[in-house]
Amino acid sequence: MGRSTLAHQKRRLTRRQLLQSGLILGLGTAVLAACRGQTPAPTPTMAAQATPTLPAATSSPPPTPRPTAPVVEGMRITPNKYFYTVFYQIEDPQVDIAAWRLEVKGLVERPLSLSLDDIRALPSVTEMRTLECISNPIGGSLIGNAVWKGVRLKTILDMAGLKPDIDEVYIESFDNYYTSIPLLLGLDENSLLVYEMNGEPLPSNHGAPLRALWPGRYGMKQPKWITKISLIQGHRAGYWELQDGWSAEARIKINSQVESIEPMTVLTLGQVITLAGRAFANEVGVSKVEVSADDGVTWKEPELVRGPAATRNLVWTLWSTTWLLDKPGAVYIQARATDNAGNTQKLLAGGSLAGTYPDGSDGIHRVFVRVAEPDESQQKG
Repeated sequence: MGRSTLAHQKRRLTRRQLLQSGLILGLGTAVLAACRGQTPAPTPTMAAQATPTLPAATSSPPPTPRPTAPVVEGMRITPNKYFYTVFYQIEDPQVDIAAWRLEVKGLVERPLSLSLDDIRALPSVTEMRTLECISNPIGGSLIGNAVWKGVRLKTILDMAGLKPDIDEVYIESFDNYYTSIPLLLGLDENSLLVYEMNGEPLPSNHGAPLRALWPGRYGMKQPKWITKISLIQGHRAGYWELQDGWSAEARIKINSQVESIEPMTVLTLGQVITLAGRAFANEVGVSKVEVSADDGVTWKEPELVRGPAATRNLVWTLWSTTWLLDKPGAVYIQARATDNAGNTQKLLAGGSLAGTYPDGSDGIHRVFVRVAEPDESQQKG
């Protein structure tokens, strides 16, 4: 979708109106006014050349009958060019890196003006993280996993020196986007300002020279192209909260997806199929995943592959299992996940956008298939 088309449609319909009207369903993986999916992901042979070394995952990789991305130490990585993109006014701002500065001001003892070289000179952190858009439909593609390098926000706030009575960290971006997070979240050891993605300088459409990564929040609270950070008293609402009433907290809800089977597939009675997918939650992490291939009559827990120990709850969990198809007919294959706070996905009416507004969806993803007798399925093939 071209930039001019997107801008025109944004003027006519707000993000909330699009979701409520259902018009978004005709746009494939695109979600207007905030998130946009990319073209189908490549096979592992198309991996980025430079990828940092990470601690090993806690299990072997699951079967990948439909591989979608490279694997780093047992965990699937989304290449930069296939990672979903988010923008507010300008699809791909071109920031003058040499002239760019990060301004840190407000309730601080020492206001800062830092170049990218200044920030790169600070102690760095390299971590795997998963990002997801709050507008991601059930089973949608507006989610990705990458290896990021940057600096802890706490390091920069310590340099500035915090005055008393601060409530929030207010962030402004080159494209005039703005949002805020609680100070406690800003001081979290997992709150990062990053300048590299999958071993490469942060691409311009992913926020170069500097973007935010906060634990457990949807992408709308993690701005790109950051230029100013202000320490403030009270609450200052972000753009999407003011514009359309989206969640001010934007905490990621437990969600999962069946990725190994395409909708409308005709399968053969007696066949043993491989089911695989991913699950994700906020910083409390994924507790378990359950899978059903008989319309939810029975469920089984698949094998799980989790990310590196340091960021396990901040990285998607991969799952896989096998299933014997022993009954003919049309069925839904589905997955449901539960987080470590006891929240379990729900079966929601209303299609792929059910429950998305205003704080993200935890609806169960279902894939409709038909199990046929061997002769019939061969004819369909």
